[in-house]
Amino acid sequence: MKRLWQDRRKAAGKSIHEPGPNIVMGANAQVALEKFARYFEVECRLVPVTVESEYRLDPKKAMEYVDENTIGIYVILGSTYTGHYEPVKEMSDLLDEYEKNTGHYVPIHGSYSALSKSPAGSNLWYSRCRLWGLCRPICSS
Repeated sequence: MKRLWQDRRKAAGKSIHEPGPNIVMGANAQVALEKFARYFEVECRLVPVTVESEYRLDPKKAMEYVDENTIGIYVILGSTYTGHYEPVKEMSDLLDEYEKNTGHYVPIHGSYSALSKSPAGSNLWYSRCRLWGLCRPICSS
């Protein structure tokens, strides 16, 4: 994700150092994701999780942390806090709108360990979205 961001910045004639890249995730994300950010010199933007958000990433709040230097957003399907799935489709829809308005593409990446435990087709996003790799899911309702 960082290299793709760097390539886009260089192609646009912009600095890859000031301001640097950032990644957005819920405060419920695994500590390993915060370590990734530190080791690869990416600003970690932690979105607070609350009772109202069911202790998971709130996509609308997450969008407040997104800018042209966001290399990606982590979503978690099977939070270690509660086991909840984060709202992938809602996050994807908001990012589609952001890209439409700004021209900035922000991919979704994350922890999908729960997929191995869910039967295929049991969730809308499972059967209709591309979840793996660095692409943002493309969902239809």
